[in-house]
Amino acid sequence: MGCQASQPIYPMGVDPRLMTYGSNNSKTVDSKSFKIPLTEREVFNITKSWKAISKNMTNTGVNMFLKMFETNEDMKIMFEQFRTVDNVADLWTSRALENHAVLVMNALDDAITNMDDEQYVVEMLLTTGKSHRRFENFNANIFWNIEEPFLISIKETLGNRMNSNLEQVYAKAIRFVLIILVTGFEQKEVKSVSGMSTPSNMSSAFSR
Repeated sequence: MGCQASQPIYPMGVDPRLMTYGSNNSKTVDSKSFKIPLTEREVFNITKSWKAISKNMTNTGVNMFLKMFETNEDMKIMFEQFRTVDNVADLWTSRALENHAVLVMNALDDAITNMDDEQYVVEMLLTTGKSHRRFENFNANIFWNIEEPFLISIKETLGNRMNSNLEQVYAKAIRFVLIILVTGFEQKEVKSVSGMSTPSNMSSAFSR
């Protein structure tokens, strides 16, 4: 369902990384504008490999956040519990980080395990992105800081089960996820396939 590798994964062929983030970027986006950029075979492969990740969600998530903090020191400022921590390695035993990592990984799990249901995944991610508007000082660029740490952590968890083809599938998948999160965050209104605006009451996974 919707697994077409040749389709654009963002509206109107514009990469959101090249868009100007701000309040004047307010055009309504139709959720049908997004197409999952994976073939049916790629969806099968990523969901199959994700079973190993799902058994190690906590460690993978914590590892992802630690790598993000190591490469983006300013990201700790977004999390009240971690602002005063000087040594990132000390966060390995942080229950607060563990809880947040699990929350984020659960959101990613929901997206990846449902890649065969395009409508559900797109609307869920748009809603999740939109829900982050209530966080002070949060901006769309913050979503992108998770991209590389996610890919590295996934590779470390999978070990020799990872290969170059699967790496490319995960790279396309996380880019798809982040683009829609960014779009949901930036747009004033996002039309679902039913014609209604997506609700903003979903718990926010990607911020404090």
